Amino acid sequence: MTDDATPNTAETAAPALEAPQATARTLPDTANSLLAVGAHVGGLFTCVLVPLIIFLIARDDSKLAFTVGHGREALNFQITMLIAAIVLTVSLVGIALLPALALYDTACIIIASIKTINGDPWRYPLTLRLIK
Repeated sequence: MTDDATPNTAETAAPALEAPQATARTLPDTANSLLAVGAHVGGLFTCVLVPLIIFLIARDDSKLAFTVGHGREALNFQITMLIAAIVLTVSLVGIALLPALALYDTACIIIASIKTINGDPWRYPLTLRLIK
């Protein structure tokens, strides 16, 4: 056997553990994240009331930009869901679709809350952007 056939222990050794690389995205602080999640989850129980209150409280504070963005998005979504529920209720055939709308609302809020906890941006699908 030649030296070329024998493995080099330095090449086959496991790589040394390295410090994790910093990412470009920074997670929001806890209070900011909790307010943003509260805007999403609050809409599930109070329709537009909780997202509106959180959005109005946070919109003037520059440190709460993360909360403002998520609060605006949650408010727009809940306004859209309210309009859809009214339209479905007015059309008697649409009353049968209200459970599907509630399921869609709940699923979107769960996804938005998970994204918010992870510090990711989230835009609800099929939403009217009434609040800019």
